[in-house]
Amino acid sequence: MLNVAVPADRPLEQMAARAQAYQQLYEWPVCVSPDRGELVLSVRAGVDAIAVRGELGIQTQRLLCARLLAGPVLLLPKDDPEQLPDWVFLTGPAQNLSRQTVADIGRADVRLWPHDEFVPLPPSRLPGGEVRWSTSPVLGRPLPPWISVIGAMRWCAANGGAP
Repeated sequence: MLNVAVPADRPLEQMAARAQAYQQLYEWPVCVSPDRGELVLSVRAGVDAIAVRGELGIQTQRLLCARLLAGPVLLLPKDDPEQLPDWVFLTGPAQNLSRQTVADIGRADVRLWPHDEFVPLPPSRLPGGEVRWSTSPVLGRPLPPWISVIGAMRWCAANGGAP
């Protein structure tokens, strides 16, 4: 889905230790990218990712927090530092969507991260800067249901933000 920039100034052993920590603490499929030396999450069964533009991400996370459904969210910096970063919501497994929902989220520029692709995790670097957490994962808390995050994004896009 995106290209990770040149490796950060971090030893491979340090990145491997971080990958192992994510695996043990959160049971996520995390590894070190062999070609870039960056920390990445593999999108596959059990973990999905949904990317949106910054404004919609802020509104969606506000709504999910109010509904006690917020989960971990990554910020992927853009090349232009004046632009808000993209927000990537980590969720539980994806589900089938109706045609209407697919149309709605397409108009809102909601991007479903393809399976078997990799999401960069902190402290990975992109051309626009370092990947960081907006909302860090919480030990023992499951990822939010995928359909709840999609529903919140759809609602915010249709209604101009969180209530």
